[in-house]
Amino acid sequence: MKKYQKDHKNQKICFVFICQSGELEAKAVLLAASLRHFLTIDHDLVAAIPIPERRWGRLSEVTLEALKLLNVRTIKLQNEISEDYPIGNKLGCLAVETNCENIVFIDSDVIMMRCFDEQKYFEYAISAVPASYTHITFEVWEELYAQFGLSIPTQRMLTEISKEESLAYVNTGFIATKLTPHLASKWINCTKAIYEYPGIPQAIKYRFLDQISFPIAVALSDMTIDFIDREWNFPS
Repeated sequence: MKKYQKDHKNQKICFVFICQSGELEAKAVLLAASLRHFLTIDHDLVAAIPIPERRWGRLSEVTLEALKLLNVRTIKLQNEISEDYPIGNKLGCLAVETNCENIVFIDSDVIMMRCFDEQKYFEYAISAVPASYTHITFEVWEELYAQFGLSIPTQRMLTEISKEESLAYVNTGFIATKLTPHLASKWINCTKAIYEYPGIPQAIKYRFLDQISFPIAVALSDMTIDFIDREWNFPS
């Protein structure tokens, strides 16, 4: 895998997560508080609020005040996949406007429990934890890659819990990468296309579509994934 040569010591990093009305509100505030507590590096902390409100709801004044007290910057984010696909809210987070060169997306139901060692996660283009289980067959992977004019990759990994051999396939609840808006746009476009693909059961597609589309977007971006320890996205 190609390493970045630039020294990232003391470099500012953007941490971004979804803050959505309802159950995720409290979780997002707790995540923000844990980040503020454990992050010792210079950083930009961003809460992405899904729009439109008629679909995703309005954040409470208490939540907005908590984010303000935690010095969390808020942005509005449009779901470009479908309003019937809530997980699609997070796909645009990797393209958030920031003056940072590095970005970390974190699912709202995660909590940070120790200090963050940024140098460990920006040696490679992308760092993420392997998916817990395989959800589709190699035959379906071949069809999907071919749909985007790609040969199936040679890289293999073991899923985190079931220990099955799989293609590069990650849990997208924690993604550390260089700020590359083209990756976000390719991830969105791949997800849109696979959203319409009939060869994946609807239940699998609804829960894991973002994970299935991500490695294809990575391949289209000519990037590679470095697999990191499960402690960075523990599958509780």
